[in-house]
Amino acid sequence: MFEKIIRDPIHQFITFKNPDVYNILKTKEFQRLMNISQSYSVRYAYPGSTHSRFLHCLGTYEIARRITENHYSEFSEYERLLVQVAALLHDVGHGPLSHTFEMFTKTSHEEYGIQIINSNRTELFQILKKIDKRLPDDIAKVLRKEYSNNSVNQIVSSQIDADRMDYLLRDGHFSGVSYSVFDLELMLKSLSFFEKGKKRIMGFGIGCTHVLEKYLLGRMYLYKQVVLHPKSVGFEIMIWKIIKRARALYKENFSFSSDITLLLPILRERDFTVEEYTQLNDFNFMSSIFNLEKENDNILSDLVYKVSTARLFNYSRKTTIQERENIKKSVISQGLDPDYYFHYFSSRNIAYKSIGNITEQNIYIKNYDSTYQIIDKISPLLKDLGKTEQKITYIFYG
Repeated sequence: MFEKIIRDPIHQFITFKNPDVYNILKTKEFQRLMNISQSYSVRYAYPGSTHSRFLHCLGTYEIARRITENHYSEFSEYERLLVQVAALLHDVGHGPLSHTFEMFTKTSHEEYGIQIINSNRTELFQILKKIDKRLPDDIAKVLRKEYSNNSVNQIVSSQIDADRMDYLLRDGHFSGVSYSVFDLELMLKSLSFFEKGKKRIMGFGIGCTHVLEKYLLGRMYLYKQVVLHPKSVGFEIMIWKIIKRARALYKENFSFSSDITLLLPILRERDFTVEEYTQLNDFNFMSSIFNLEKENDNILSDLVYKVSTARLFNYSRKTTIQERENIKKSVISQGLDPDYYFHYFSSRNIAYKSIGNITEQNIYIKNYDSTYQIIDKISPLLKDLGKTEQKITYIFYG
């Protein structure tokens, strides 16, 4: 009997019992994730946050595998395979710097992932077709939440899926914060499936309510304190300003002295081909960015220098209209172009709010009488938190 074990700081052991699924790890496209950070920008605030998308995908797979094995009779043999492979590949389409990269591309990482999975030129496509010819198309349906068995979609992508379960624990661990620690074992033990209308929905026992509350609060706190830390956001804004300046220069037929081959699709504002995209990783992308410091343009050179030496923009949490105007005037008075040295950032954060009739995107609790209710109808804590959104704003300036 085949079995491969990988040690992991979050789950202790990640187990592969299918040799074909294990061989996915050896493909060029999946190995690329070794060099894609889970959250590159976060390291500027939390230096320990250097873990990869590769590691996160393994963890997501492990949780999905455990769910399908715990509920063996709920799924066909093919669906168990589909869930595990879709979970393993859910982030195969992430570009350099992970979500930061999506700030200057028109296509989401999910869609790039689907292109990679369905391109007959990739090693990944070839191995998936060898395992089961249905897999490439069906994984695409799962990633788009369109697969016929709704439970399969939910395990991979929902408000409480294998992806979120892993990244909350993993990102908190490597960032060195405890906001997002929750009882994964009880959550998995409590998980069940039930019929709602014509759909099969994932739910949890009422004894797990406090764990789900902590999970949702942890997600909110991790997002606010880690992902939206001003240094994390500041790095993303500066990369965006560098790209914005490089694009403007490219449109003016500026003669770049450095090799901008990897950046050309971004500068031309077009999509990457699968071949171009699968060549990208954090290292060669940031190398291309850092090389722009040598260009004969003061703004571009200065912005790149600031990033390469971690001299990120200053920031203010006072974001009234008057404060914005005062800071902008100060930037101009220093001879700096506000298009590149000033930025107002705003985001919203909420613990949980039920989503109308989109049943698969709600979290359900099983009552003692075996009926199910949306969690914010049972939890006073989440009901109150769901009434207001936290608005997070910064003014960044150079």
